[in-house]
Amino acid sequence: MTTAQVMYLILADKISNLHFLYYIVIALISGLYAFLTPFSVKRTIRKKVDRMVKENKTSFFEDETILTIGESGIVDRDRLSETSYKWEAIQKISYTKQAVYLYTNSLQAIVLPNRVVSETKQLKELKQFIDRHLPLSTEVLDQ
Repeated sequence: MTTAQVMYLILADKISNLHFLYYIVIALISGLYAFLTPFSVKRTIRKKVDRMVKENKTSFFEDETILTIGESGIVDRDRLSETSYKWEAIQKISYTKQAVYLYTNSLQAIVLPNRVVSETKQLKELKQFIDRHLPLSTEVLDQ
């Protein structure tokens, strides 16, 4: 319940002291729940990842991936699959000190670690190549 809803209920009922206290408690509980939810989600995800590592179910994280970047887009290959992305599929791009992130949606990105490019000049050329091929609608983050 939002604060506005609580206030509406208070005014609509022409409250008694007991109702007022009830609505205050509901508002506090709702606020506390909204505040604590992100922490709970992080904790749950962390536990699941720890369990995966403990049970040795991380092989898909460790597989070698080959990214081929060309005029028509990006091809991502590993031992089990091959995925092709046209440049138009890239919605956002983020350049950081560690990597270039090419987001295909709000939850998924193609990650190009900067360590795989041996020289600063090559990294600059790679960024220029990518920038030339991205659609104009691509949002640029962290540059």
